[in-house]
Amino acid sequence: MNPGFHHPKARNAIDSFRPGRTAGIRMLTTRILFLLVALAPVERLWGDSPAAHPRLLTPDVFATAGSNLTLTLLLPADVNPGAPPLAPLPTLTLIWVANDRTEESVFTLQAGPSQPLTLGAQNFQAFAYKGVVPGGLNGPTMIETHEMPVARGLVSVQPARNSLLLAESATTPAKPSSAGKHEPAAGIPPAAPLEAEDHELLLRSAIRTPLIPGIYANEPVYFVLGYRPDLNARFQLSFKYRPFDTTWLRHLGAAFTMTTLWDLHSTSVPFVDSTYRPSVSWYSDPQRFFTSKKIRFTWQAGLEHESNGKGDTDIAQTASGFDSRSMNIAFIRPRLIWQMTEKDSLTVALKTYAYLNRAVENSDINLYRGYADLQLRYQHDDWIFSGVFRSGSRGHYSELNFCIPQISFIKWFSPDLGKKNVHGWLMLQYLSGYGETLLDYNRRIPEQLRAGFMFVP
Repeated sequence: MNPGFHHPKARNAIDSFRPGRTAGIRMLTTRILFLLVALAPVERLWGDSPAAHPRLLTPDVFATAGSNLTLTLLLPADVNPGAPPLAPLPTLTLIWVANDRTEESVFTLQAGPSQPLTLGAQNFQAFAYKGVVPGGLNGPTMIETHEMPVARGLVSVQPARNSLLLAESATTPAKPSSAGKHEPAAGIPPAAPLEAEDHELLLRSAIRTPLIPGIYANEPVYFVLGYRPDLNARFQLSFKYRPFDTTWLRHLGAAFTMTTLWDLHSTSVPFVDSTYRPSVSWYSDPQRFFTSKKIRFTWQAGLEHESNGKGDTDIAQTASGFDSRSMNIAFIRPRLIWQMTEKDSLTVALKTYAYLNRAVENSDINLYRGYADLQLRYQHDDWIFSGVFRSGSRGHYSELNFCIPQISFIKWFSPDLGKKNVHGWLMLQYLSGYGETLLDYNRRIPEQLRAGFMFVP
């Protein structure tokens, strides 16, 4: 139990209820007061304004994996009246997140006085920390301090060999071309310095930081076209919402996924069926799998409702009865993330579930779906291969996805166009087995091959 629960104001508010109040109202009010008191120390510690939060600055545009790096921690100098000034910690535990890989390292406070710094209307004290960048990281990376989760930074980590090329491109003198103009040596463009704001925007774009705070990618978002038995399309929208960045509530989140099969051959081009999957989950923090430095383990547990959004009052009926399909499940999904090399990673997840209740129209769905989904994902740079497999006593389902970055595909045809900002992936999807839609959970589908675009991996 959180000690803050015994706060005098919270206890007095709870005790002030009259005996005639219902137990349900009292329980709800107690939980609300508990959350308010539990979160109050966070506000008192870091201040009321987001601008007063500790900040982490990464002065180096490019950091080298396995080499030393100096970071700057900014602590607000203006704290709440009567509160003691925040003191720097002797060491900081940094959490490095690059794609699906997470590493930890310890940075040490450097000797010397702090430096005053003013950002906007806020005054800070700057402290320098020095440590080693974890080996094996590659690309845009988010850094978070374990001791102060609100202090975050962004840095682009380069393998040692890439950093040497960048250094050479900046120091090697240019050679004159036949036209008398200077060109970069060895075909490597000179490393032009980036403004801090431009660098941050570049990194945030690369790691796909959400535009809306708390909204993150969940399952892939895509649109693909096929032609069996006639022209059709399949598309999926998915996101998750995690409202808290700090405290134990950061593990709590909700998600929503919609998958639709679209008939593009018929005159009215109707949606054949849509599946809606809202869920609420508890997400764990990534941690090492036993003592391995290359394998991380996470898990997710929650409740999920799945429905095609149709009820018993629908006019449309099939030969077997109403079109309504729905069920509720409780699930747990352990996941292993193996960073095989700097560019190659393999993710294996097993979503196991128990049926809490099923609609009458799909009461035997467990015979076709079974009780688990095996999910695989292999990624090389931005090339992605993934699959979902499930099996029951009467049927099975297989889904394979192969995704090529559009920028790589365009470069094959137009090197000049390939230098532009191009987003997303070209996607090839193969489906086989039972139950492409919830409506047809017990019907075997013809093998489907579709192609299109993936927007969120």
